[in-house]
Amino acid sequence: MQDIVFSLGETTITGAFYGTCQRKHALLELRGEINYELSDEFRDPMGIEDRVLEQIGAVGMFPTELPAAEPYRIVDRWTGTFSAMVHMDRARSAYRYEKSR
Repeated sequence: MQDIVFSLGETTITGAFYGTCQRKHALLELRGEINYELSDEFRDPMGIEDRVLEQIGAVGMFPTELPAAEPYRIVDRWTGTFSAMVHMDRARSAYRYEKSR
């Protein structure tokens, strides 16, 4: 499963879950890890597009980089592990279940 986890402006954080779910009486034991990846491009440090060009409807009509500045990609990857015991009754644990695509 890989879905968007967070989206901050043009920044996107995706995640892929790998783990197990085992029934233990009236509970479910969840264990696993999520591999996250952040991707963005740094190109408008002064916020010209957001502050000025968007207000006058001129986004994309003028360069917004600083003179002699080079835009660059920002990419990061990290893994988080987790374990949890939740009630099988979704209403008691307030969790959401979506089948893998």
